[in-house]
Amino acid sequence: MQRSLREALHTVRALAPPAGFAQRTDELGIALEARAVEALGLHLAMLLEANRAFNLTGIDDPTEAWHRLVLDSLSLLPSIGDLAAGSRLLDVGTGGGFPGLVLAVARPDLRVSLLEATGKKVAFLRTCVERLGLASSVCVLHGRAEQLRRGPLGGSFDVVVARALAALPRALEWTVPFAKPGGLVLLVKGARADEELRAARQRLQRSGAGHERTLATPTGRIVVLRRTHAAMASRSLPSASQSNSVSDSGSVSDSDSDSGSVSDSVSDSDSVSVSVSDSVSDSGSVSDSLSVSDTDGSPQPDEASSLSAGSRGAHQAARRSRPGSRR
Repeated sequence: MQRSLREALHTVRALAPPAGFAQRTDELGIALEARAVEALGLHLAMLLEANRAFNLTGIDDPTEAWHRLVLDSLSLLPSIGDLAAGSRLLDVGTGGGFPGLVLAVARPDLRVSLLEATGKKVAFLRTCVERLGLASSVCVLHGRAEQLRRGPLGGSFDVVVARALAALPRALEWTVPFAKPGGLVLLVKGARADEELRAARQRLQRSGAGHERTLATPTGRIVVLRRTHAAMASRSLPSASQSNSVSDSGSVSDSDSDSGSVSDSVSDSDSVSVSVSDSVSDSGSVSDSLSVSDTDGSPQPDEASSLSAGSRGAHQAARRSRPGSRR
C-alpha cells in the first residue's frame, strides 16, 4: 500500500449512517451501540477512500454502501446469536472486510479471521483492523482457501461465512472444510440461491455438510449449512490426528488433524503465506511479517510461526505417496 494512501486511511473520518438505517436494523432484530455504528462508518469511509486507489468494491455511493455492504453483512447476526464468547469465525474471500469485519465490530467477543488472497486488500484490511482497535480479536490471513483448507486451519472454526464468493459448488469447496464438525457455514447469496442449491445437490452431499434452511433478508438470501462429517472425497492425509510441533527455530511442522492451530501471518505479496501477527511501528503503520511459502495460519495473534521448507516437503511427499490421492 502506498504511503500516501496509508496516511489518508489514518485521517479519514467516519461516515454517518443514512436516514432509515436504524429502522432497517431494528426490523432485523439487531441492536447496535453508538460506538459500533461509528466504527462501521469509519470502515466504510476507509473503504471508499482506498477504492479510489485500487478496486475494492463497485459501490461508490455512501448510502448504497451502508445498505448493500453493511446491512447485508449485519443480516448474518441473528444466525450467530447463540455463539459463545471466544468462538472462532472465518470469513472466506473477505475482500474489503464484508461480512467478517462488520461482524467483528458488532460482536467484538468473537475471534474473527479474515481470509483474502490479494495483497493490496490484505494491507487495507490490516490497516482497518488497527484503526478500529480490533487487533486483539481479528486476524487477517493472506492465502487461498483451496490450499489453506487442507492444513491446520481445516475443521477449526465454529462458523464460516462468505459473501458473493462464487457459485455454490465452488463456494462449498472453499468454505465447508474450514468448519468444525457441527459448525455452521453461512453463505450470503442472491435471488438465485434456491436454483444454485438444486444444481449443487450432489456436491453438497459429498462436501460433508447438510442444508438446514435458506433465510430471506432485505438484501438477499442466506444459505445456512451445517458440517456433519468429513467430505467424501477428502484430500487430507490419512493420519488420524494432527498436531503442530514448533521447532527451536520457530518453524511449524504439521501433521494431520481437524484441530491444529498455527498463528496468522500476513504477506504483502500474492503468495500463499499467512500473516503471523499485526505489529504497529512507531510511525503508526502496520508492518508485514513475510513468509513466502505455502503456510497455514490460526487466529492467535500472539504466536508467530511458519511452515519450514522441510515440513512442507514432508507434507507434500506424504500426500503424493497416498494411494489414490489427487494432486
